[in-house]
Amino acid sequence: MVAARLGVLLVVLLMALAGSSGSVVQATAQHASTRSADLIREALPATTPISNFANCLEPGFDYDTAASGPPVAKRLAVNRSCGDGLLQAVDRSVHPTISGERAYRLCGSCQGASPISEELLYYSAPTPATIPARCEPKPGPLIQQMPPDCSTATTPLYQHGLLWFFISKGTCAFFGPMPLAGAPPYPTSLTTCVWFTDVDATMGQQGFATSG
Repeated sequence: MVAARLGVLLVVLLMALAGSSGSVVQATAQHASTRSADLIREALPATTPISNFANCLEPGFDYDTAASGPPVAKRLAVNRSCGDGLLQAVDRSVHPTISGERAYRLCGSCQGASPISEELLYYSAPTPATIPARCEPKPGPLIQQMPPDCSTATTPLYQHGLLWFFISKGTCAFFGPMPLAGAPPYPTSLTTCVWFTDVDATMGQQGFATSG
């Protein structure tokens, strides 16, 4: 009889503890949910950092007003940097084979609503780069003896190239992690992006398009 009563008391005690534990867990979950929502609401406002290619932009050119037609082709007036490259002025005695108007038509990625600048210039840049032919692996054995400098040797693709240089500017949006259900979305991070490409002023070929 005593054993039976002890068994009943043990069951009641375990049920009480389970109910108490469930309440604590539920309260903790509600608290965590509230704090997460508070963190979302208190998140820092979106910022607009400047692109690493901001120095490529043509000084004085209005990149923020909607384009009203093809760009006005001009010669680079003053040398300036562009990322890790260099834009250099072309002497007035140099006359390109490809006109600025034709270069714009040959530029397949230049069409759009964003205003775009176009300058005749010499462009030099260490990237993108190609592997020198003497450093390319030859068909045959798996292990080949290469010149000692091939481990670091690169040939810049742009070395004082006479080009029509096209530049545009825009805004890139980046989204953070998904918020909790029912919570407002995380702020969007906005970045000013600069895009540029070129058309060879002698051969008319479009080069690489770069953005960032």
